Amino acid sequence: MTTNELRQRVEVILSQSARVALYEFPPPPSGEELEGEVEALMFTETAKRQLRGSAPAAFVWECDGPKPRMVNEQVMLLKLLYASADAESKVTFPVMLAVALNETTAAIIAHALVELGLVATICDIPAPYKDGHLLRWASGVALWHAVRLKLALEPELFTDADIRQLELATDGLLTTIPIKKLPTGYQYFAGGTIPEPDPALFVELHAFKETVARLRYLRLRDQLLAGENPEVNTDREVLVSRMEALGFPGEVVAVLREVERKLNAAGAPIVFKECLDLLRSVFEHIVVQSAIAVAAMKGDTPPTGGPFQPHKQFLRNSGVLASDNEADLFQKFYNYLSMQGAHALGSAPEQARVAKNMTVELSLMLVGRIQSLAGTAG
Repeated sequence: MTTNELRQRVEVILSQSARVALYEFPPPPSGEELEGEVEALMFTETAKRQLRGSAPAAFVWECDGPKPRMVNEQVMLLKLLYASADAESKVTFPVMLAVALNETTAAIIAHALVELGLVATICDIPAPYKDGHLLRWASGVALWHAVRLKLALEPELFTDADIRQLELATDGLLTTIPIKKLPTGYQYFAGGTIPEPDPALFVELHAFKETVARLRYLRLRDQLLAGENPEVNTDREVLVSRMEALGFPGEVVAVLREVERKLNAAGAPIVFKECLDLLRSVFEHIVVQSAIAVAAMKGDTPPTGGPFQPHKQFLRNSGVLASDNEADLFQKFYNYLSMQGAHALGSAPEQARVAKNMTVELSLMLVGRIQSLAGTAG
């Protein structure tokens, strides 16, 4: 499939953007009233709300039981189209969607990019305001409304890093919206200011930030109540930073984020099993890349053979793994991930979370030593 053919197919799919609903909602649990909050998410009606002096309520789906289900056909077709594209076309795919952005297609584009794990590309879509002039405010409102809807109803699709990137993007957009002072007595926004020429995007971006604040609280609450160690999450970010500094291929970062999404959303043992299998791939990749990096620093030939053992042994022989006990620990942990992930029928949530933590900490120790070695070699 050529790039032109891919673009044409994207256009055909997006031509039907207004024809199918996004979500199918389960009935509200007994005794709970969600209709108003869900409606505030589904329909912008910013002008009416602005006249009432209130922004859309920040809202994250917190109900037990069934969740809203994405049922949009165009989102599904865009995902299938992306999967069928070659590597070069996949790079240009987000650009094709950005070019096709308008008020009607914005929701489909936003939901598709999030589901494809391309959240960062949303931040690259040009601002609807530029140099104080209104360009595409309606599409900007629709885009960020859709991102907020996705975050509120399917927060498991967003990693903490995704959310930070989106928040930086909203901060940048807010600086592009021209502001004017209101006459005395008007208090639509704190400080008596209102964006010009239309408050809709201003309202939507602040509602997004409120939704992020609520979601961060919920995640921290769940971490603390579940006994999850926030330090491990910090170490994961340090690991990613160190791998990027050493020039390790970026696939590991994407896979770690996919594990986070699956752990946030997982319920069935088979899903936790998939997490363990992904963690095995991450651990294997980091050990292999570490061995290749050490070989390059020392002017040695990189190890060949199996995907893990020869590379682990090379790291032991080179002194990066400081003892036979450390080398045995790495091998036994890899064997555990392989058995529980690739061969077992299912895995328990505590197995997946402990395995994630150990993958991060062992990998951080290894990559830290590689970084120290690189500094010595330099």
